[in-house]
Amino acid sequence: MGSVEELVKELEAFAASTTAGAGLQDNPSLPPLHEQKEAAQQVAEELIALQSIFGEDNVQLLQLRRPTDAIAHSRPQKPASDTETSESWDPEVTIRLCIAFQIDAEIPDSDEPPLVRLSATLPPSYPIDEHAPQLQLLNRYIGAHGVDHSLFGCVLRVFMEGAGADDSRQGLWQPGNVALFDGIEKVRELVQSWYEEREGERVARRLADDSHRSQSITSFDPDDKREDEADSAMDVGTGEPERQKFEIISSPPIAERKSVFVGHVARIKDSSQVPLIIEQLLQDRKIARATHPVIHAWVCKPDGGGTVHRDCDDDGETAAGGRLAHLLDLLHLENVVVVVTRWYGGVQLGADRFKLINRAARDALEVARLVDGPLNPSEEAQRGISKKQQTSRR
Repeated sequence: MGSVEELVKELEAFAASTTAGAGLQDNPSLPPLHEQKEAAQQVAEELIALQSIFGEDNVQLLQLRRPTDAIAHSRPQKPASDTETSESWDPEVTIRLCIAFQIDAEIPDSDEPPLVRLSATLPPSYPIDEHAPQLQLLNRYIGAHGVDHSLFGCVLRVFMEGAGADDSRQGLWQPGNVALFDGIEKVRELVQSWYEEREGERVARRLADDSHRSQSITSFDPDDKREDEADSAMDVGTGEPERQKFEIISSPPIAERKSVFVGHVARIKDSSQVPLIIEQLLQDRKIARATHPVIHAWVCKPDGGGTVHRDCDDDGETAAGGRLAHLLDLLHLENVVVVVTRWYGGVQLGADRFKLINRAARDALEVARLVDGPLNPSEEAQRGISKKQQTSRR
């Protein structure tokens, strides 16, 4: 037996035959002959459907095995030492397939998404047999990530939950119904989630490393009254004033289902400084290439003025800017702009994205020592601490 096509022909021939093979009809360990024929037809149709869905080259026959003791046909299946390879199929034979498919994910610098190779073992008399098929991951690596025991175990257990006709959980496996496609799709979901989590961690580590190399995180000094030298510096070549450089504090990246969020904070004295800060951030090519580079909100109370000015911008992430503005209001902060950059990873996060945007903003405020928190362990968040916290200490 060399191919799925040949196996399908044997299954269909058996299903259409009027008699059983020698000894099969009298074997008490096998279902009645009419049930064997029905099962063979179901398997043939399922194999044809799988080849249609995944492609003929991606559904391959690995092995046909039968117990060496054909009379004592017991379940569960015997270990490999008690089985032998068969050249042809009959109802006592275990079928082992290899199924390959790609997950819906992208690898940087590669045109091909990761390929998953899966072994599917069908017990004799599948699908009417009470014992479920078994799926096993054949990959050692998926993309750049080594497969761990947790993923391997999850794939092995795909058909275990809710197995059996009397199980009220109604899992993927119910005797009498073919289930390979549902099992494969469940594996696809498991592998996709596992891969996205590790890709998110990898991207976060890379961004953290890049951030560490390009920018050292420092804290604000509210007592520093020195004017920025760039205000008066002149560019020798053009005779024009050099652009002012703002101190922008960035948070550690947050990775969630392939999306990455980073918060940025800067002090401002006037609302006219906000677009200059945004422009300075966008000079970083990594930020400029993000899906939503500069979701932001700011609040400013000019010196000697009683009016507080504030504004926000969603940058394409509907309602996100307003939530950042609300965060600044809750923290009673003044003269500050907070920006969040989001790199979208292809997986929709729903309402969770707003929590992550606020968390990235809060992290940046903590790193800048404008508010207390895990990233700012000081007992007092210097003079930049929120008015609400100052009031509570009085």
